[in-house]
Order: sequence, then C-alpha cells, then structure tokens
Amino acid sequence: MRVLSITKHLREQNWVAVFLDFLIVVVGVYMGLQMQEWSSKRAQNAEAAAYHERLAYEYAALSDTLKKHSEHYETYLRNGINLTALLLTEQEIDQGRANQLMNTSLFSIPPLKDPAVLDEMISAGKMGFIADPAQRTQLLNARYSLQFLGTYYEFLNDGLDQILPIVQRCTVIDEVQPLAENANIPEDLVTFHYDFTCMQSEPLMPALMSEWLQRLHGTRNLYIEANLEFERIAKKLQDLANKSR
Repeated sequence: MRVLSITKHLREQNWVAVFLDFLIVVVGVYMGLQMQEWSSKRAQNAEAAAYHERLAYEYAALSDTLKKHSEHYETYLRNGINLTALLLTEQEIDQGRANQLMNTSLFSIPPLKDPAVLDEMISAGKMGFIADPAQRTQLLNARYSLQFLGTYYEFLNDGLDQILPIVQRCTVIDEVQPLAENANIPEDLVTFHYDFTCMQSEPLMPALMSEWLQRLHGTRNLYIEANLEFERIAKKLQDLANKSR
C-alpha cells in the first residue's frame, strides 16, 4: 500500500506527500530495527542473568565444599601429629588410641572438578557476560586454584604411598568371617589390628610420617586459601546476580 501511495504522489508531483511517505517508511524501518535490537538485548540480559545466578550458586557450593575439606585435612593433620608422637615414644602404646588415630589420619580427599558453569561459558564464548575484566580474571584464577589442588593431591598421595606398604606389613588379620551362599556381606567381614611395635621398628617410618605431615599441612593451607577465594567470589557473583534480576 505504501509503494502504491508513493507512486501515485510521484505521478502527481506532490512532493510534500512523497516526502511524508518516505518519512513514514524510514521511521517504520527504524522502529522495527529498534524493536528487534531491544528484543535481542532483552534476551541477552536474561541469558546473562541466568548465568550470573548459576555461577553464584556454583561458587558458593564450591566454597562450602572447600571449607569442609579443609576441616577434614585439619583433623588428619592433628591426628597424624599425635600418631607420630605415639610411634616415637618409648613407652607402651595405647592400642585403642593408636588405632583411632591411624584410622583418622592416613587419608586424602579427591580434588574438586573445574566449575562446570564457567567451563560452559568459556566453551560457548559467553565470558562477555561478566563485564568487569578484573572479575573475569578472578573467576579464571579460582579455576586454576582448583586445578593446582588436583596436582597437589597427586603430590600428597605420593607421600601416602610410601607409608602404606609399612602399614600393610604391620597389619595383622585376626579373623575372616565365612559367608553362606547368597548371604549379605557384613562390614566387619575381616577383623584386623595394627602392630604398632612393628611400625616402631621400621627405621624409615619417622621420616616418612614427618614428610607426610608436611604435605598434609600444605594441603590444609591450600584448601583454606581456596575456600576464602571462592567465598569472596561467590559474594560478588551473588551481588551481580541480584543486580541482573
């Protein structure tokens, strides 16, 4: 209809009407483009807000888990120190106490995986949704911190692997419960105890335990630092998510 109107006005040489027709067309196209841009921007803002919410939740959950792991390593470290003190004493060892310490010190916790939402944003090219370059750097640095914990986990296990053969040599099997066919397997199928006199006689045990405690100490500190780092980032992400709503 607008084309026919323009053609008619051109034939009639009604230049004012022609100008108005062109103006209406231009304004209409402009308004259409503006609405399309507004709709696209609104969809982008909604997607960014969803990512902000998910990131805030993920980093808060990671912070909580890192805190729990640091507390576990604190327990392993304290009990490892007390166990080493018992092994170095020349007095008779309290078997019950030593067993308890043994069962709550020689452990390591598998590291956490990389933040899934952040990896998704990186692979999808959506890191631009984090407008602040400093905040993007913080997110990536925290990701590298988790990866470093994974590397340190291997270092920690290397120390543990040197102790466990001695523990195995000094483990005495007391009884193995026979099982009837199709019977459920009980938790106490095998009962055993540790021969701490045997461990005391191992010349390398004090040095290996000392090295293990140093690695435990380093691991605990790394988890404490990572927890604080993720906690700070989680708060900033939550503020960002609140502003995006």
